[in-house]
Amino acid sequence: MGLQANEYSYPWLDSANFAGDNFVTTEDEVFDLSPGGALNPIENLNLMVASGVCTFKMFRCPSISSDIAPRDDDSGNEKYGFKARNSAGTFEVWVDYGMHDGYRTLDGDNEPNPAKLTESANGLLGFLADQPGGNLTEFERISNDDGTNTGADMNHGDDGINLLNASGSVAWKTEILSGISDDNIYTAATADADGELTGNTDSVDSPVCEDDTVIYSVPQP
Repeated sequence: MGLQANEYSYPWLDSANFAGDNFVTTEDEVFDLSPGGALNPIENLNLMVASGVCTFKMFRCPSISSDIAPRDDDSGNEKYGFKARNSAGTFEVWVDYGMHDGYRTLDGDNEPNPAKLTESANGLLGFLADQPGGNLTEFERISNDDGTNTGADMNHGDDGINLLNASGSVAWKTEILSGISDDNIYTAATADADGELTGNTDSVDSPVCEDDTVIYSVPQP
């Protein structure tokens, strides 16, 4: 995109330890490789809009809404950033997708991220998907013996999810165990000493090995 990144950027914003509810607040912050705060990874997508690759409408799921934030002078909104005011002046987060924690480091202490999103990442590593619902087991229509997952909070109900992989391919998945080696793409995995996936946890935590996708939600304010 013609934008230079430093050693720790993913791929543009330098934010080793993001916070799910921390978003871009100024236009300058979109282009600042040291924003001085931990940003939700989804804010990287602002660079696609800034470079003319797409518009903000690309990041709304048609099953939810096609509305985008007003960006005129009267709105009080910045040119970029997914957290913005609606026509009534109330803040919303105008994106229906979640992004994998692909920063080069984790936890703000420069601990290497085994599942960082770089050119050498496994092409099957998922990094962008429909936002997760409130239950992270299975879709009701696929299999869920205890009946707790209605899928009501997912963009497509209990039908399935769209998943974008590091290779650039998009696939429709009918299970959340749709990552590499049946990885739950919304939670941290378990791995053996060799870094091979061995199972899943119920924790939305940092990736534990190079094939572990963890798609984070984007909370509303």
